[in-house]
Amino acid sequence: MAIIDKLSFESRSRGGCSNSHYVLCQTTCCDAYCLQDEELSNLYFDPTDPPRKISLLGVDQQAIDCPRCMAKEWDYTIVDQLAEIPKAWGWAAAKG
Repeated sequence: MAIIDKLSFESRSRGGCSNSHYVLCQTTCCDAYCLQDEELSNLYFDPTDPPRKISLLGVDQQAIDCPRCMAKEWDYTIVDQLAEIPKAWGWAAAKG
């Protein structure tokens, strides 16, 4: 079950496509939460300004600084529990 509501997120971010699927991620460097569009390889990193994103498509992630803390070495893990969605991203959470 998806924990991010596609329509809620796309209405605020003005992003995505018909095949977009969003997952909640947590960075390993600063524990920040982001949403990744698995279809387009975009990483949305600001819940207060949803259109802000970086593209991970065709780029070595090591060449990109963390968009939240600017760490040179970073990665992220997928968060798949609805209860773990932080309050800041709550507006994008799946209902139910």
